[in-house]
Amino acid sequence: MPLSANLYRSFQQRFNAAATIFAGILCALPVYPVWADEEIVKTGFETGEYESTGWRQSGNDPQIARAPEPVCRGEFSLKIPLDRNKDKVSFRTELSLVGNEAHPLRNLEYDNDYWFALSIYLPRSWRPDNKSIDILAQLHGVPDTDQGEVYRNPMFNFHIRGDEWAVATKRDSRRVTATDQAKMEYEEYGFQSLGKTETGKWTSFVFRFRLSYRENEGRIDVWKNGTKIVDNYSRGVGYNDKKGPYWKIGNYKPDWKPGHEPSDVSRRLHYVDEVSSAVGSDRYSDVAPRCGSRSSQPPVTDDKPTPPEPEPAPAPAEDRQPPPSAETKPSTPVIKNLVIERQN
Repeated sequence: MPLSANLYRSFQQRFNAAATIFAGILCALPVYPVWADEEIVKTGFETGEYESTGWRQSGNDPQIARAPEPVCRGEFSLKIPLDRNKDKVSFRTELSLVGNEAHPLRNLEYDNDYWFALSIYLPRSWRPDNKSIDILAQLHGVPDTDQGEVYRNPMFNFHIRGDEWAVATKRDSRRVTATDQAKMEYEEYGFQSLGKTETGKWTSFVFRFRLSYRENEGRIDVWKNGTKIVDNYSRGVGYNDKKGPYWKIGNYKPDWKPGHEPSDVSRRLHYVDEVSSAVGSDRYSDVAPRCGSRSSQPPVTDDKPTPPEPEPAPAPAEDRQPPPSAETKPSTPVIKNLVIERQN
């Protein structure tokens, strides 16, 4: 018995020493967010911030909102204000998914299947802008600057055009797409309305992508509030870049850049929640928001309608979306293909 007790004490001492060394090693390691599943990333803003999940400010800083302001699920949401006349950056309040090297979905790879979902709340005071689009989410390419390439329009953007949700796409297989932002031309454009906007409630969207800058090799599917409304848009989406694109969310109004393009409004406010992204062939149930079409809390009082400002003289805007030659509005629940414009 005395021998067994001595062995036990010796083992316990060695175990405690090893545990102390191991704890020291852990403390010395860099700290990154822990992804529950490296193929699924959810951002519900329930920590009261956004940096820990890889998002970084772009332009003005979005705000974290808390009930009784509109919240899709939980206690917090992302508040996106934009004031053309007062904000430091007149045209952009966004987050970019570029802030953490450890993020498993920081830069998307071509020819993989990706999923992206979010819920949008437009306050009852939201007014249609029939002269300038609001880009609420986009896939932004990374130019090959060593080849003289410049930043281009987003290869995919989800936006509001007047009183309709819509998506726009671009594809270009050339090794260098553009070297001058004043001369942006692409091999292919796509545009499709996703139906009328509604205020005072949450609207949820799920996007499935297979990105490819090659013609007819990409894919996009879209669900709105659980109903599939775009089915297998099977044309290319993307640019021939060394590095894959990254997500941005918020509000980007390119016509509000200095130069004062015409617009029907001068202030914007909306909310975002239940942001999720994933990789894989069938991840709808993993990313789909749970609050689409849910009625809102009481109207927010700090978003009072602003009278239209006088229309200034138009000026070139490098990021304006080319107008589609023919806009096809959905007449059935499922749209088989987007309208495509080919660049000569």
